[in-house]
Amino acid sequence: MRKLNLFLKRTIDIVGASLALLFMIVIPILIIVPIAIRLTSKGPAIFTQERTGKGGKTFKIYKFRTMRIPEESLDENGEMLPPEERITKVGKFLRKTSLDGVTQIFNILNGTMSFVGPRPPLTYHPWLYEEYTEEQLQMFSVRPGITGWAQV
Repeated sequence: MRKLNLFLKRTIDIVGASLALLFMIVIPILIIVPIAIRLTSKGPAIFTQERTGKGGKTFKIYKFRTMRIPEESLDENGEMLPPEERITKVGKFLRKTSLDGVTQIFNILNGTMSFVGPRPPLTYHPWLYEEYTEEQLQMFSVRPGITGWAQV
């Protein structure tokens, strides 16, 4: 029965993600947001980052970039600005509306994420995969999700 449930969950993820890409709301977002990012700051519109997913495998998570590129993030002394000062104006809006994560639909389609599941931890913080406890390792038995218990 567990295999059937996992198959149904994956089917719902694929169908849901495919439909979301076709909706009139998502397609304009995928066009307008990158243009707004590129017009207001240097650098790529999409930010990628290594995360740890199902089975402890690493994958790239895709998000719209909300922070300045490193070259634009330094003060007059060459020191890195605090995170709140590195967020772009467009980035503030994207974070406030949660639009920065719309591109994670592609992670669902490629099978590295699901709509619902634990958030994928960074590969370098706070622990390495090998340092998790048995209880913590349970989160790697399912695909990480765009949303999870913390948002519910």
